[in-house]
Amino acid sequence: MYLQFNNPMKIQTILPLAAILVLTALYLLGAAAVPFHPDEATQIFMSSDVEGLFAQPSSLFYSLSPADPLRQNYRLLDAPLSRWLIGAGRFITGQPALNADWDWSKSWQQNESAGALPSTGLLRISRVAVAWLFAVTLFLGYRTGIVLGGTAMGWLMIVFVSINALVLLHARRAMAESALLFTVTWFAYALAKKETRPLLLVLPAALAVNAKQTAAGLVLIALLAVWMYSSGHPWRKRLSHVLQGALLILLVSYALNPVAWKNPAATARAALAARSELAERQVETIRAVSPELLMQSPLQRAAGWLVYLFISEPAVADVANYIDDTRASEQVYFSNPVHNLLRGVTGGILMVLLSLFGFAYAFYTAAKNPLKRTPLALLLLASIACFLSLALLIPLPFQRYAILLVPFSTLWSVFLLNGLFTKLNKNREA
Repeated sequence: MYLQFNNPMKIQTILPLAAILVLTALYLLGAAAVPFHPDEATQIFMSSDVEGLFAQPSSLFYSLSPADPLRQNYRLLDAPLSRWLIGAGRFITGQPALNADWDWSKSWQQNESAGALPSTGLLRISRVAVAWLFAVTLFLGYRTGIVLGGTAMGWLMIVFVSINALVLLHARRAMAESALLFTVTWFAYALAKKETRPLLLVLPAALAVNAKQTAAGLVLIALLAVWMYSSGHPWRKRLSHVLQGALLILLVSYALNPVAWKNPAATARAALAARSELAERQVETIRAVSPELLMQSPLQRAAGWLVYLFISEPAVADVANYIDDTRASEQVYFSNPVHNLLRGVTGGILMVLLSLFGFAYAFYTAAKNPLKRTPLALLLLASIACFLSLALLIPLPFQRYAILLVPFSTLWSVFLLNGLFTKLNKNREA
């Protein structure tokens, strides 16, 4: 048996997969150089829920008098997907979880003495446990490009995601961003290919919300897509599909959040209260320390998130507590020019223009091309929903939240470039 490399179909299949594997290997090998973020410690600390689930599931349930109030508070506050992935990675490799959470009121050295700083081996395993999703993200991005624009667009998707400076920093940490990037990219692919099975259409949206709550707007787009892609059925059947999709989203969220298994209604109320309290506390803290960083109005937030998404240098830290402690690793990390590629005023404005003009070009294409109208319209709406969720609701200067927008900003940039290349080729052939 041997591969027939003169077969174009086999080459077209093998080359992108080989490229994705090579890029993923480089991506994972470089994860160790990414500067540490204290929230990684919290995710590793909370990944002990994997052991708790097997040993005593009831210990994870919401309680008015919890045995461990700190852990319960995190279960109410944080989306669970990343801590399950990190816990699974630890379980497979036999690594223990952290016994202590990071305390932001203490110094770096005090946290290290308390056991809140993960060892090199534990941090590496925890990062790989989420960062391996990069390979699937590239493949899904490639397939999205193929569906919308052909082979060249598929390759452009691979390239643009692989060199995205925000992805290279934030999605290689043991935090929520890798899972968020993967699930949103999967959802974009489901929309692009006009997925007609409600399960496979809403599942990535459900997982995206459980990767990070800022993706909640995608749930509405998913249910709208179920309705739109069931257009060949009677309205009762279409409504049934929508209800099935909504039920699936609830079931996925319920399954991934054992904190809600005993009393979902009380847990939901407690989670909303905890999120509201945390948001108020974060805003007040930033207002007291760095008020100029707080984005007050929706217009400020819209401009701010465009800056975070395209222009500002990849942010090693959200706040300045430990910048002296991470300065050495930061210098090593940014000594690689790829890690800051196409950032700053020149590169950033170029990418802003590509993405915005690509968005407009997609709108024009949807209006002119009936075959692509519905998928492109839904992808445009998904982009708007994600951007509005940040611009209207998130005043915090946390650049990593912009990962939510990366799949769509990349898609529209590539869509425009692919359209320009196609027109140039047609002009040459004419």
